[in-house]
Amino acid sequence: MKTYVNRICFFAFVLMCSLEVRASAVVWSVAGLSGGGANYYIGSNASPNGDAAVEMLILDGGDNYTLSAQGYSTGIGHIWYEAQVGAPVNAAAVAGAQPFCNAFTAELGSINMTVGQPFYLAFALYGDIYHPDQIYGWAKLFYDGTTLTLLDSAAETTGVGIYTGTYTAIPEPCMAGLALTGLAVMAIRRRLRWSK
Repeated sequence: MKTYVNRICFFAFVLMCSLEVRASAVVWSVAGLSGGGANYYIGSNASPNGDAAVEMLILDGGDNYTLSAQGYSTGIGHIWYEAQVGAPVNAAAVAGAQPFCNAFTAELGSINMTVGQPFYLAFALYGDIYHPDQIYGWAKLFYDGTTLTLLDSAAETTGVGIYTGTYTAIPEPCMAGLALTGLAVMAIRRRLRWSK
């Protein structure tokens, strides 16, 4: 039985040594908003490979206001979409989202805005072939019926992801695996002590 425990401990040690563990890096105030009236530009400078921006137009439909993407910058790859507070912004979320602006596919969409209620635009910034970094972030916006305002923004710069509306990075799956492996080893050792 002792040999069995030693093998498990050895396997856990090898697993822990072979996994790449990166510390997340969350930065804030990474988005900017400019313009006025009905025409606005939102962009993010979180990527060292360049800025990403979207040209937007506010359409007045009486009681309904729509924020419509009209164009985008092409310096780096970027995707923007509407997100809810607390929702993850990572590769899986981006792949399943309805884009507000997708610089890869030239897809432009729109968002219905409620006057006096904040909303979030999540974004993913991509590097080039030489710097394939992925940065995930969000921007909190507010429309008061006449002016669109940027309230806050944040991004996670190591490619792990971030939760919308927070400064909390999404934990890496390998960290969860390491924790479970450690718990399993401790449980086996404890059980062996009780069986003696």
